[in-house]
Amino acid sequence: MPAAPVELFGIVINPWAIAATILGLSIILGWISERIVLRRLRLWAASTSWRGDDIIIGAVRGLTRVWAILIGCAIAADQAPLSPDYEATIHRVLQGVFIFTMTLAAARGASAGVDLYAERLGVVGKTTIATNLLRALVFIIGGLVLLQTEGISIAPVLTALGVGGLAVALALQDTLSNLFAGVHILVQRQLRPGDFVRLDDGTEGYVQDVGWRNTTIRSLVNNLVVIPNGKLAAMVVTNCTLPSSDQALAVPLSVAYDSDLARIEAVVIEVAQGVLDTTPGTRPEVAPVVRWRNLGDHGVEFNAVLRVADSESQHLVRSEFIKAIHARFKAEGITIPYPTRTIHVVAP
Repeated sequence: MPAAPVELFGIVINPWAIAATILGLSIILGWISERIVLRRLRLWAASTSWRGDDIIIGAVRGLTRVWAILIGCAIAADQAPLSPDYEATIHRVLQGVFIFTMTLAAARGASAGVDLYAERLGVVGKTTIATNLLRALVFIIGGLVLLQTEGISIAPVLTALGVGGLAVALALQDTLSNLFAGVHILVQRQLRPGDFVRLDDGTEGYVQDVGWRNTTIRSLVNNLVVIPNGKLAAMVVTNCTLPSSDQALAVPLSVAYDSDLARIEAVVIEVAQGVLDTTPGTRPEVAPVVRWRNLGDHGVEFNAVLRVADSESQHLVRSEFIKAIHARFKAEGITIPYPTRTIHVVAP
């Protein structure tokens, strides 16, 4: 039903002018809500200890302006002299846009919630598989709500998705295997982004990301190693970060059989403690120890055990200790035996 002209203070105002005014005011209010109100709310949220308000404000960032304009468009459509069919079409479009923006805000909030949860668990790095799966679930629910709102029955859609999902599962077995393996890795929480791991093929480094198909590991030489989740789930993985990042570093050594083992043990502990006190990435409060290991072919074998703060530090600590112990053995006259072998020749 076309709107009739409005008379205000004796002035007849055209309905199109009223609709345009309402639309203009909604744009101004949207700008105010985004640039002034939301900015002040963001500053207030940053000063609070609760992180939920930051997530909510971050989720609606840029959308409050859209919502204000949508409300203005809906009111303007009621005031404009439009036919009922055009007015109903405009309201359906505005409703669809509103549902989409609400879905987008929910997806943003869900992603930020996953990041906050991972941060509280002490996870360093990204968990894109959890974020992407949750965002996809939110968008699927939003799409179904949109279809239902527009009067489209979702029962056939769900049936088609079930049949199509079976066909897709058969065609993408490897991909789905990697997907579920990645979910399993995250749910078990035995392998987290930021952990230092060592694989049974010799690969070692920090877990950078657990994606929907691959897990990315950053090696100590700053290269990225990409491993399919399915293959990673079948490998023997040593997590050097759990249950604690500090660990014992055992450096194998040997001395001649005629050496004074008590004196050598004292020298090794003294050198090891000096290395712990002067080298970064160590635990100097944990005293080093010597553990005699074997009566070998070439001499008496033992391990010097030093405590390091993390796996990455072990290479530097080992290097510094070997240099220091070699120089000290040379100064003390302690013999590091060369490999020898006695051959008995039987005369014919």
